[in-house]
Amino acid sequence: MINFNEDDDLGDEEKIKELSEKLSNINFGEVIVMPLGTPEAIQDIIHEVERRGNKVLFAIESGSRLWGMGSEFSDYDVRFVYVKPIKEYLKVFAPKSDQIDIQDRKHNIDAVGWDVKKFLKLAANGNPQAMEWISADIVYHGDPDMFKDLKRQASPLALFESYRGMADSNYKRYIFDKVEVHPKKYLYALRGIANMIYVASHLRIPPPRLEEVLDENVFPQPETEVIRNLIKDKRAGEMAKGERITQLDELIHTVLSNSDAYVDKLKNLEKTVDPEYFNNRFLEVLGLR
Repeated sequence: MINFNEDDDLGDEEKIKELSEKLSNINFGEVIVMPLGTPEAIQDIIHEVERRGNKVLFAIESGSRLWGMGSEFSDYDVRFVYVKPIKEYLKVFAPKSDQIDIQDRKHNIDAVGWDVKKFLKLAANGNPQAMEWISADIVYHGDPDMFKDLKRQASPLALFESYRGMADSNYKRYIFDKVEVHPKKYLYALRGIANMIYVASHLRIPPPRLEEVLDENVFPQPETEVIRNLIKDKRAGEMAKGERITQLDELIHTVLSNSDAYVDKLKNLEKTVDPEYFNNRFLEVLGLR
């Protein structure tokens, strides 16, 4: 985790004073804290990132709001991709700054930006977050469709393994050996499993909203209804820790236990990543091709 930019040149005391007066309560440690309003604050964050010499290509909403599970109390999980000045990519001893982290604790904004080079590398490796950002339909700035061609490059096997790992880690960490469980933890584990099954069946990136994935009959109808009711409760903000939901425990255990069968199928369909494709996309973004 880094500052806005590790190579930020705000060493001048007057500049720091000016910026501190403009954005009070900023922490110049690992995370910048910006006490701004919502959602107007999102635009202010984008403008501040660009004021420091970067260009934001697009900014979208991620997390529960994008997944169709957000309530009025949910955080704003803002994700963006940015380009640094070209000269920063040409330095022999370039700072390793490829991510920007910004938090507004007062208004529940968590913003994370990836440098376009990092974004393209992760997309090439089938990172589901990168692919979900491209597919997001809550857009605050720019147009993620500029990278829609990357969807065709996505590896179903890599997506599947990522979603399987997401489901498994959420289940083991928040559900497996607990007496009481917060219902939203079931939703996070089940979203991973639903997306995993969707990828195995359709060989493409799942829709961002969990209910849309459920529409594809990824689970039996009784369990699907239980999950839909949890989503409604999550949106209404009516969730508290309670007893384990045996029906969902059994579903998660069964699917994860038999998930290797999907892997065997996907291995036979695996694509080879074309490095030159991603190299050329990087040069296009920089205006060098």
